[in-house]
Amino acid sequence: MSGLGSGASCSLVEGSDVLMVSNLDDAVVNDGGAVLHLQPEAKDWRDLSRGGRFSSERLIVEVQAGLESAREDEVIQRDVSMKVTRGRMSFAISHGPTWACGS
Repeated sequence: MSGLGSGASCSLVEGSDVLMVSNLDDAVVNDGGAVLHLQPEAKDWRDLSRGGRFSSERLIVEVQAGLESAREDEVIQRDVSMKVTRGRMSFAISHGPTWACGS
């Protein structure tokens, strides 16, 4: 998934699928085959590394990062729970995805 510049970022990953990528300025998600930009609410890198809320007019993704589950070089992975809301419909996932942050 592309759409963000270079630098530090976080990725929401499930297995080998990248569900969302975010930096402090922008987040991109695959929305049924189309790249959708979401606005991160994180104010600094520390906030972003803990997950947070990412929203557009069509979609809201909330990521709650848990404890560190792995570390490789400068990338830290955390297990997460997440909630996705589109209009009045929402669903939650509490097992599987990870939030990987680094440069």
